[in-house]
Amino acid sequence: MLSPSSQPIRPPLTPAECDLRDFAFMPLEVARLRSSDLAALAPDREPPAAVLLWGASWHQVPAASLPDDTQVLANLAGLGRDTRTWASIREGAMRGWVCCSDGRLYHSVVAEKALEAWLEKLAMRISSGEGNAKRWQIAFDRAPLEAAMAESRQLLLALNPHSRALRKRRTLGVPVTSGGSAGDVPPGSQDDPGGIPSGCRRAPHKHGKGEGE
Repeated sequence: MLSPSSQPIRPPLTPAECDLRDFAFMPLEVARLRSSDLAALAPDREPPAAVLLWGASWHQVPAASLPDDTQVLANLAGLGRDTRTWASIREGAMRGWVCCSDGRLYHSVVAEKALEAWLEKLAMRISSGEGNAKRWQIAFDRAPLEAAMAESRQLLLALNPHSRALRKRRTLGVPVTSGGSAGDVPPGSQDDPGGIPSGCRRAPHKHGKGEGE
């Protein structure tokens, strides 16, 4: 186990502006979840809390992240102010979360799905912007959106190089013709959604440092 001072600090797994609050649904791979360590090894109370935290992180900004705050995490896990119960289940419920350089906690599997959704959202913005520009004969600069897509593709590539979103013409910023099936690739990686430290393993702060592995 690494000490807090020796634990590498990763950059955030999703872009700072990744906002999916208008996406009501979060993808959940049932087979992947059922075969995970969380489903197989965690006590009864931990998996429901874990799923609630995944869902909560979907509508955080950046998406797929959570604040490293004991009271907030307990509340998001469905326990309200019951931090004592939260302390007893935190290690299992936070399986798969890592602390990143912005001080927030990220889950790699949720981040993978968030990046795929974010790429689709950026592609929609480009398509809409170009459509409006053509309709109203106005200028439209797609360069900032293409730069955001490039950043997100790199982040997704690091998490799952086999993601379908990396092969779609739409999310590559290439106009999709009527010719058919851009982006059919093998299913994504089978990484376990579990297997992660339960908090930020750096110097202690007022909410207490996260537990180690």
